[in-house]
Amino acid sequence: MRILPVVVDSDGGSYEETVLADSPVGYYRLEESAGSSQVYDSSGNGNHSTQISGSPTPGVTGAIGRAIGMNNNESVYVGVNLDPSLTDWTIEGIVRPDFESVNQQQLTLWSNANGTGVGRSDLYLLDGSQEIRSFVGGQSSPDGEGATLYNATPIPNDCWSHAVLTATRDEDDTYTLRFYLDGVLDGEQSGIAPEAADGDWVFGSHKNRNGGQFFNGPMDEMAIYDSALSETRIQAHFNTLLSESDQGLSFIASSNVISPGESVDLIAKVGAAATAASIDNGVAASVPLGAATAYPVSPTSTTTYTLDVDGVQKSVTVTVVAADLVVEDFGLDDGDGNPFLTVSGLVDGTDYQLWRTTDLITDWTAIGPVVPGDATGMATFTDPDDFDAATNPIFLYQVRDVTE
Repeated sequence: MRILPVVVDSDGGSYEETVLADSPVGYYRLEESAGSSQVYDSSGNGNHSTQISGSPTPGVTGAIGRAIGMNNNESVYVGVNLDPSLTDWTIEGIVRPDFESVNQQQLTLWSNANGTGVGRSDLYLLDGSQEIRSFVGGQSSPDGEGATLYNATPIPNDCWSHAVLTATRDEDDTYTLRFYLDGVLDGEQSGIAPEAADGDWVFGSHKNRNGGQFFNGPMDEMAIYDSALSETRIQAHFNTLLSESDQGLSFIASSNVISPGESVDLIAKVGAAATAASIDNGVAASVPLGAATAYPVSPTSTTTYTLDVDGVQKSVTVTVVAADLVVEDFGLDDGDGNPFLTVSGLVDGTDYQLWRTTDLITDWTAIGPVVPGDATGMATFTDPDDFDAATNPIFLYQVRDVTE
């Protein structure tokens, strides 16, 4: 076990107090009860929702308190008219995307309506790869495809992630965009030229509600600022999230598919306000609260691990895929006159058997005993029939998985 270096000193206040200390122009805690038809601004600027489209589900469980459930057809327009071409700015949110139940082009966190200009999808997740991207600047951006930021690790499915995009105006009047995931700088691109746009900002969809670009899953603590937050302040936000949340924020494997003998890290992020957390299969009887913790595991067969946080469970499966079998040695006489093959790449706990044919046309026949794979990954298979070149000039062999 090792504690990952993601926790830094916070302000010591609540998440709400930490956000308000940075003077957002719009701050949507999304604490509304089920059935509410309004989303309220907690910044003190009165920039409440101006339009809600679709059928969002307020009052669902959030990373902190309540959240709003977005069901692949929802938009919340808010009364913030920040022009991204005139000032530094930041957009932020705590989201739990559900990629698996939809087939989307993108899951949009924040977009900017046109007004008298051209707004863009400012922060979104690309379905499939689960990469963070931005289309600030549109076709005028250096790569001709918008300001594309790729996070080092894809946003995990069905996990709470703290996502932030900052825009800083440079001396040449272009902007540098920086993406932060869970308090850590994870992407940067300069030379971006945002178009003028003074329409409402929108969370949960494309500005025009284009199909295939809706967010799917809960959204919490959405905020927008007319300044570029520093890395220190963004870290303080994430650390306060860890301190205040009572949820198992995320549980992922560093790789979901491994070969026999390889190891992966199980990474659990659990809020400090939880009471107790554990991971089954002998991994951890007690998981630290208010931290991100990595546990190395080396399963010998496909295994599902479950994080339990106060009775709420989240599982991740690590699939063990057999490597290509390799013939390490072979011969016509194992000392008793029998042909043999020594093969590596076997999976511990998987049963194998030698099969034989003489011409690739007649049926293959199972011969010899079933051999269980073990931790060595290697075994020798013996043909019980002597090789007689006069009667059977050719023996062709396969080693097959015969696990029932």
